[in-house]
Order: sequence, then structure tokens, then C-alpha cells
Amino acid sequence: MTKAVILSPHFDDAIISCWHTIAYQNTLILTVFGGIPKKGTHGLWDMLCGERKSDLMVKKRIKENNEVLSNYKTSIKNLDYLDNQYRKTEIKIDKLVNDILNNTPNQSVYYAPLSNGKFWRHPDHSLVKQAALKLLILGKKVYFYPDIPYARLPDRNKLNVPRIEKYNSKKLSINFKTKIIPLTTEDIYRKVKDVKSYKSQYTMTNLVSLNNLARSLSLDYELIFKAKF
Repeated sequence: MTKAVILSPHFDDAIISCWHTIAYQNTLILTVFGGIPKKGTHGLWDMLCGERKSDLMVKKRIKENNEVLSNYKTSIKNLDYLDNQYRKTEIKIDKLVNDILNNTPNQSVYYAPLSNGKFWRHPDHSLVKQAALKLLILGKKVYFYPDIPYARLPDRNKLNVPRIEKYNSKKLSINFKTKIIPLTTEDIYRKVKDVKSYKSQYTMTNLVSLNNLARSLSLDYELIFKAKF
């Protein structure tokens, strides 16, 4: 049986960018950088978010994630890779791909971050994108999602699909077919509530993104790109 697997770099990425998939499909969310750092770790981002002890912050984020996703037909798995702010060693893409395959059903459709932001690309998101491209080479079915807030999407009446496809195809050297997923007023209300339930992250993420996170939550659509060579 085919399973929708969202490769979420961090705990809140899936709900921010793939809310509709979570709400309306039987989904497995695989949080890649879900490892708990050792006691005594003090990540800069965690401190900006108001928690000096990073092990406590990650435990808090896991609790938030579990609570939000308990409202949906969603399975949760967290890999033990450490967030970029904690780790000092390089991550091998082949090992990451193997870990993804070993923790997901054989018949999976993968959803991965595009990591094509024009101004900044989170290194963790870029690693997951690289792993997804390897999965595509292996013959797996892969979709990509614009990873908000690093991606800035326009209002739907200003959405230029050919332009977006051309930009992304040039960046990744693969072809894309775009699916526009409309959101109802009720969907938007539920999505806003869910995203804001990640209280440890929302305020600072929105501030650093110059309000792009909050603005994106008012959009009446989400985008998914089917990828093929």
C-alpha cells in the first residue's frame, strides 16, 4: 500500500508547508533532525526562542509535535540526527538515504523541501533535499514542497506556475509538474491554529522571516511539485 511520507527537517516544517497532506491523507511524518542533544548544549536559536537548555527545548518541540499531530491520521517517526545548531560532524547523504529507506514503507511517496529560497537556505533543509534527489535517482516517487518561511509565495491570483517551474527546474536540473491544492476558509483556520501551537518556535520564526510565516498562513492554497528527470 502506498504511503505518503513527509520528510520534515524539523518538527514544525511538515505542518507549515504540507498541512493539507497531513489533514487529508494517511501520512507518515519523518522528522530527520529529531535527535536530542546532550545535556549542557546551548544552541543559539534555542536561546533566542527563550530556552537556554537545548535538550529541554527539543523535548518541548517533540511534545508540541505529538500534540498537534494527534489530531490527524498521522504516524510519527523521529530520526536521531542533530539539528545544525548542535552538530559538529558532517552528515553523509548516502547514510541519510539509507536511514530514510529503513524507516519508511517500501511503497512510499516522499514529500521533501525544495530548499530553493532566493535569500537563504537552511542547511538542514538542503541536506534533506539532497537525500530526496537520491531517492528520485533510485526510482522512488518524490514530490517537493516550497519550504516556508524560506520560500515566499504570492497570493493565488498572482501565482505564475510556469515561472516557478522554470526557476526550480533550472536550480535542480529536473522537471516539475505543479499541483495547486486549494484551502478552504475552514482549512486556513485549522492550519493557523496548528502552526501557532508550535509555541516554542512560532514567534521567533515569524520575526526572523520578517512576518513571512504569518503572511503565508493566510494563503488559500499550498503547492506540491512532482519531480522527474
